[in-house]
Amino acid sequence: MGDHDLAGRDPLVDTPRGSAPFSTLLAFHRWHAAYHYRQLESVLGDAEGAFDLDELDDLALPSDVF
Repeated sequence: MGDHDLAGRDPLVDTPRGSAPFSTLLAFHRWHAAYHYRQLESVLGDAEGAFDLDELDDLALPSDVF
């Protein structure tokens, strides 16, 4: 993919808390979204139409976190 290969780049991103690599911010946001997803899953239980966490690979979260 040449210059467009994102796997080979990890730019620093300025945030209110300082600079951080893009990959770190992305991992944090995935973790954060997964945490809230688990909260909703816990409250809603097996409600009809609920999402299946197994279908959302990017929202994987260790079971010991929530």
